[in-house]
Amino acid sequence: MSTRAARALVISGLIAALFAASSVASAADGAGAAGLARLQHAIQAAAREAYPVFSEDVAFSAAIKGYLGSIDAYSTYISPKEGELLRTSSSRDFAGVGMDVIQDHKGFLYCLPYAGSPAQQAGIGYGDMLRAIDGVQAEALPLQSVQGRIRGKEGSTVTLGVVGSEGLRERVLTRRRVVQPSVELLRDDAIARIRIVSFDQHTKGELLAALAPIPAGSPLILDVRGNVGGDLEVAADCAGFFLPDGALIVIMRKKNAASNALRVKTDVKAKVGPIVLWQDRFTASSAEVFCAALSQNKRGKTLGERSFGKGVTQRAMPAAGGGLYVITNAELLPPNGKSYDRKGLEPDLPLAQRTASTHQEFLRKSHEALKP
Repeated sequence: MSTRAARALVISGLIAALFAASSVASAADGAGAAGLARLQHAIQAAAREAYPVFSEDVAFSAAIKGYLGSIDAYSTYISPKEGELLRTSSSRDFAGVGMDVIQDHKGFLYCLPYAGSPAQQAGIGYGDMLRAIDGVQAEALPLQSVQGRIRGKEGSTVTLGVVGSEGLRERVLTRRRVVQPSVELLRDDAIARIRIVSFDQHTKGELLAALAPIPAGSPLILDVRGNVGGDLEVAADCAGFFLPDGALIVIMRKKNAASNALRVKTDVKAKVGPIVLWQDRFTASSAEVFCAALSQNKRGKTLGERSFGKGVTQRAMPAAGGGLYVITNAELLPPNGKSYDRKGLEPDLPLAQRTASTHQEFLRKSHEALKP
């Protein structure tokens, strides 16, 4: 059998499998079958005419990634190679550069370095756009792969291309271990301020520990600026520390399923007084759920800028042939039921953009809001 004939046979088998897999989903309107027919026609044309010889595996991976990417910027396909890189980079032998990376609904990537981290020390600014990792265009990669490529062996280097106030520049960073607690109690003012960096498996315990020394009835600032989210259930549980039992936290709306409402279910309550929540343009996802739950249940007032606007969740699932599918599977609605995805949450107490990065302005406005 010739190479071309063998290729055609493989392609025919792949298309047949695709038709079989989609038969149930497309039975209602036939759109799936019509789309696969168009794909089959393109594949057959390429098999006949394409020169030079190309990698069909790469082509099919690109097709899958393009199909999922048409859902939104967060849905994607992670190839087996990229998946292996993610697994390897999660090893205890690997380290990072001490920064979060967030992706907006247009696919742009932004850097949020931790204080004192290799990223900050190398001159990467808060909100700088990430353009390249070791010469590879960052925006062409899934967010998960971006995070995996930034990590590596402790002591090794990674070159990041970033765009900030100084324009496009490259920075060479040495990877090292950065221990960043998810919660910090800060005493830089008469009012206690708790900074919540992320919502992970340690956050609930760290938040309760930070609340413990604060006298009952005292005013409190909850600072979630730059918090890109994390575990939704952890964020909901943390909101529950400040809300009465039964209070609505968030509604999850899924395709072909009844909406699922998360409500407060905890006996552990913070005994603090009035609350102001600090948010900015990078307060996202689970952190937006946290802010909206307290604000819209009238337990606290949000202060700062319009939030990031990521009001959807994703599910990762094994892909045929290896790798992962990452698919947006639900929309998050705050207690008032109004969608904020791609829009963001307006603060109760807005700050002008030119002053929203000024710590003293946040403090001044907080004092005004917390006056008896």
